[in-house]
Amino acid sequence: MFERTSSVAAVVAFALVAQGIALADSRVLTNLNVQVRPEYERALKRVYMSVPDPHGESRGTAVGPHRHVQFVQQAYAELIGALPDYTSIDLAVSDAAQQALVDTLRGVAGPRPFRVHVVDRLHADLDMWAQDLSERVTVDGEERFLVPMAIDENVSYNGKLAESRQRVARIVFDDRIVEADFLFEGGNLAFDRVAGRTRVFIGYNDVLLTIENYKRRGRSLNADAVVRLVSDDFGGAEVIVMGREQQSPFLFHLDQTFILLGPDLAVVNRIVGPPSRERRQLENAAATLKSLGYRIHFIDHTQADVEGYRVSINAVPFVDEKTGQKKVIFPVFPGEAKGTPQGRLTREDLKGKSLAAYEAYEKVGYAPIPIRDFAHIVGGNTHCIANVLN
Repeated sequence: MFERTSSVAAVVAFALVAQGIALADSRVLTNLNVQVRPEYERALKRVYMSVPDPHGESRGTAVGPHRHVQFVQQAYAELIGALPDYTSIDLAVSDAAQQALVDTLRGVAGPRPFRVHVVDRLHADLDMWAQDLSERVTVDGEERFLVPMAIDENVSYNGKLAESRQRVARIVFDDRIVEADFLFEGGNLAFDRVAGRTRVFIGYNDVLLTIENYKRRGRSLNADAVVRLVSDDFGGAEVIVMGREQQSPFLFHLDQTFILLGPDLAVVNRIVGPPSRERRQLENAAATLKSLGYRIHFIDHTQADVEGYRVSINAVPFVDEKTGQKKVIFPVFPGEAKGTPQGRLTREDLKGKSLAAYEAYEKVGYAPIPIRDFAHIVGGNTHCIANVLN
């Protein structure tokens, strides 16, 4: 149905049942204080990553087993090396993963706290897209991790992968997970806070999937009903549905379309070139953000960039806990650096789109941290493989 991929009641339900409190309805979050922190406010104190299983059917990567170790080392070493020295790293790996690979990543992490979660591949397949595993929320002040509602087995879209992610979430986050009343992937949600109220952006693909999932359960919903579900799960949040049509296979997540860098600031992907479905969807997204009062800054891409998943706005913003400086880790793609620079990339190494991205982030008050991207060859970038928990 869609391309590569991956709701807040079940976890809370579990906790309440454990306390002997009966539940008359799975929608237990409606009257609770559920909050989510915008990514641009997080300090990158803790990040979750997931090493794809080279042997699993849902490994989320087209890289063959013979190249798997090198690919993983390259993709994660660049990202880990760019993290603040205080970042705590949670890394999920299959029990079939090579110990040398884990040791290499642990070595790159250096003094950073490094915790490995081993997942039995007989119980769940690990994929690369850590962002899609869960969303960190607080429920009545307690840390919880939001996962999608259980997907009906007859829903064709990545049902097996979604089930695997549910099991992985329980391994990594234990009894702190909560299940939402809707289907989502983390990359297709974005959060802001406006006048003290949570604002949730959700991509139209997830609205369609939620409608289909409920239909399989014998309940008919429309898009407005899905909006109410999402709003209730986030404590009465304002919900903005991005688009009114199926998202392009090349823009299947919102983090390929825009990044929020402040309560009134968004950097948006823009295609320069002939008209296309993708260009129209990006223009519509920018118009929606502008209508909501956001200051819009663009990073220009070509159609080929978008189709090759070479997206410069798929980035990780954070506030440095030590200095208070706003920073953003963003991907640099082949051909966007001068020559073959060694070591960490700097502004002087960049050219073309990567230099334009560096300057765009700098212009809006962020210290840019460029890293070489390898994940684009399997359909994602920096934000896709890093789930910043706080």
